Amino acid sequence: MRVRNPIVFLLVVLALGASACSSGEPTSSATGSGPTGSSGKTGTPSSEPPWGLNTIDMPDDAQAVQATLEAFPKALDGLKRDEVTATEVFYGDGSTFVRAIDLSQAAAQGFPSTAPAYLGLLASSGEVEVEEKETNPNAGFVYLVSTNTAQDSPDAEPRKTFDAAWGASGGAWLFVASATSAEQREALAHAFLDAASG
Repeated sequence: MRVRNPIVFLLVVLALGASACSSGEPTSSATGSGPTGSSGKTGTPSSEPPWGLNTIDMPDDAQAVQATLEAFPKALDGLKRDEVTATEVFYGDGSTFVRAIDLSQAAAQGFPSTAPAYLGLLASSGEVEVEEKETNPNAGFVYLVSTNTAQDSPDAEPRKTFDAAWGASGGAWLFVASATSAEQREALAHAFLDAASG
């Protein structure tokens, strides 16, 4: 399988280098069965999590994740949907996508085992420009909205990516969106919201 965007590679590299970082476990209030809300802001978050993503229950098992990704629209912001796998949905040339990360599999490979720890590591890495974040493990919903400069190969021109990652603090999955514009990133988030709500 080809690597379609270096943000996932960056997540892997950062997680490998973070073996000395501690990851707080979420409180029981963060693992409720209702929609995941946000409290206890850190950094410079917006007054509410972006795009209403905290208003739904996050898919929390492989079957729900796959069903959500398969429910994404056939076209998004002028881009045709390409490949859909159990953990990914791609648009256009593959540089606009949503990917689901199974945190138990990530933990088995030495990566952070919780969404707050994963996003906190990325936010503090200095590798991305943070626009908004909530990484407090006591918040019910965590997210990171950022930009990054990606280079697909040594001879390729660098390009700016517009990224977002989100999940329930106590959830089993983290969702990562990457796009070539802020508008496409927002469209991916709205498509996720619609797909997970349906």
